[in-house]
Amino acid sequence: MFGSSSGLGGGFGSSFAGGLGPAYGEAWAIMSASIGNKHPAHLADDNARLAAEDFRMEVLDELTLARADVETQLKSLKEELAYLRKNHEEELQGCRSDCPDQVSVEMDAAPRVDLTGLLSDMRAQYETICQQNRKDGKPGSLKERGAQERDQHQHGQLQSSKSEVTELRQAFQNLEVELQSQLAMRKSLEDSLAQTEGDYCGQLSQGQQLIGSRQEQLFQVLGDT
Repeated sequence: MFGSSSGLGGGFGSSFAGGLGPAYGEAWAIMSASIGNKHPAHLADDNARLAAEDFRMEVLDELTLARADVETQLKSLKEELAYLRKNHEEELQGCRSDCPDQVSVEMDAAPRVDLTGLLSDMRAQYETICQQNRKDGKPGSLKERGAQERDQHQHGQLQSSKSEVTELRQAFQNLEVELQSQLAMRKSLEDSLAQTEGDYCGQLSQGQQLIGSRQEQLFQVLGDT
């Protein structure tokens, strides 16, 4: 842009500086000599250093933004994982309270009836009455009627006991089915939590690898400069 030092000192530069006084002329001569002695190779080196510095700052800014974004994503993933774990624990607690692993059924039932003994007693009583009636010659006596009534009453009790046993057995089977359903739901929740944890661990690992890669690029750029 300026010429050589001799050109500035001998031509327009000398006359212009002389016209402004000795002090300004001396300053002008020093500046002209400095510019004139600047070799093009030095100028190229300066430009290269400036370009490298600009590139380094640009890469550094990009890495800083990328790292901040990855750290934000990691924080969000960790918070979401903690939330899922908390919800899973609450669901498991509710499942345990609603359906424990062992179902205990307590009921106030009538004492167990010895059906075999009862039938034997009834048969013995009936045979005794029949024998007594045959001896008395009165097959339609009041004793026979009373025995028949007792027989019918005991038979009714027997049928009622059988019905209660059937109902209790059905209730127990229903509880067993409900227990298996709750256990299956619990297993499904545990499998879902394990899969979610695996997915988020993979995302966390990818984020850490990205940070490491960006750091290596930054160190390489800093080393090159």
